[in-house]
Amino acid sequence: MDLKELYSWCRDEWGTPLVIHPQGYGVKSYQIEVGGETSDCFWAILCTNGKRRIVFLIGATKSISEGAGPMLYDCPEYFFELVPEVNSDWRKEVRKFWLQEEKLNEK
Repeated sequence: MDLKELYSWCRDEWGTPLVIHPQGYGVKSYQIEVGGETSDCFWAILCTNGKRRIVFLIGATKSISEGAGPMLYDCPEYFFELVPEVNSDWRKEVRKFWLQEEKLNEK
């Protein structure tokens, strides 16, 4: 799926995409297999009815919102400045993840 298709899918299914960021950018990437094909995953900020939300997109098949607490924590931290907090525990884990990545990169 190219980026144009991804934007169209997001808009049609979940709301207007404001930002789509490849999952795992700069760290280990996560891909899933759907119907025998590998799908990339993305972090996105979607806007629906004037409200912004962070979602984890699995290819063009599923989205997991911040409120549901995606099981991955490599969401770009700058998303937090653009979207009201929904799940403080998940955001705490995201911050912890990036702090650990920073420490690993210092070595």
